[in-house]
Amino acid sequence: MATRRITCPGCGAPVEANDRKKFCEYCGSSLIVDDGMEHIQINNAEDMGYQFEKGRQRARAEQRQKTQQCEQNEEYQQSAYYSEGKSNKKNTALWVLGWVLCFPIPLTILILRNKKMKSWLKAILLVLLWGLILFPGGRNNSTKSPKSQATLELPTNTNNVEVEMATECVHDDEASATSNQALQDMVIVDYGYAVVRGYLYVGFELYNPNENYYIQFPAVRITARDNAGVLLGAEDMTLSEIYPNSTVAYGFLAFEVEAMPDSVEIVPVTPDEYNVKDSTLVPTFVPLEVVGCAERNGSIVGEVKNSNDYDLDMVAVTIMFRDENGKILYADSTFVDKVQAGAVVPFSEYIHYDGTYSSFTVTAIPW
Repeated sequence: MATRRITCPGCGAPVEANDRKKFCEYCGSSLIVDDGMEHIQINNAEDMGYQFEKGRQRARAEQRQKTQQCEQNEEYQQSAYYSEGKSNKKNTALWVLGWVLCFPIPLTILILRNKKMKSWLKAILLVLLWGLILFPGGRNNSTKSPKSQATLELPTNTNNVEVEMATECVHDDEASATSNQALQDMVIVDYGYAVVRGYLYVGFELYNPNENYYIQFPAVRITARDNAGVLLGAEDMTLSEIYPNSTVAYGFLAFEVEAMPDSVEIVPVTPDEYNVKDSTLVPTFVPLEVVGCAERNGSIVGEVKNSNDYDLDMVAVTIMFRDENGKILYADSTFVDKVQAGAVVPFSEYIHYDGTYSSFTVTAIPW
């Protein structure tokens, strides 16, 4: 820090100071030195921290919704382009067909009205014209070479060919039946909540019972009420994805409440049709591993391992505190960016919960 020359407010002596606070060497008066930096005192810093965390989670949810809308618009544009192409092709085919069918009629009239042309020549031209139109394939069928005819003959192992074709048809029917299976509703298998300094923290485990459906952007709806049934708050939380027959866990700061809710309801939201996809069309996913978890100075630390052969832009790490029976008491999440294929990435999340607990679990999901 640079040395500054100031005047002592007690005795008026000039004093050189290089600390923020110094005592006058002549009279012992305390000195306050301006170090040239702006010092800001923040009131309600903890409350601001909660608001920041809520804003961060809301921003991530809005970003996912924008991504979803962009994908939906892109699919719509591709569908519209495909439909327009089919319509143009259909119009062209109808125009050609109409021309082929209508053109011989005026030509026939012209031939019949031609006075310079002999009658026998008119008859020959009309026979040839309408013969080509009515029997376009007659000449080709009658002039097939022996070699071509031999090629069209059925092979001796016709039965084998029929068996193979039947097998393929049965396979297609099975695939169609699989893709047309009714979508089963997602299930909340466990949940818990806690109020910490006026904010409701919610944790839940969501299960996808479908064997063949991958669901993108699954969502749940949280509703809190008091003992009179009055609504205290509500929030929709949208996750990234959930694979067939799998469970995902997530915890977050939902909203501010004035008192402890008498009841909190968490229900899955029915996904949009375009977010339900055939599981065979998405890449195989290896669940993320969380290793080396421990509590350090009020935070939970550990590492996330990505065993997939592709990178993940973001990962959500969820910590759940549980009682001796495994019931969820409190949950919160943090985020890790740029988790590359095969990489192990550290994380740390400060815990606001000050209640007692028996154990904690940590899970990670793509975000």
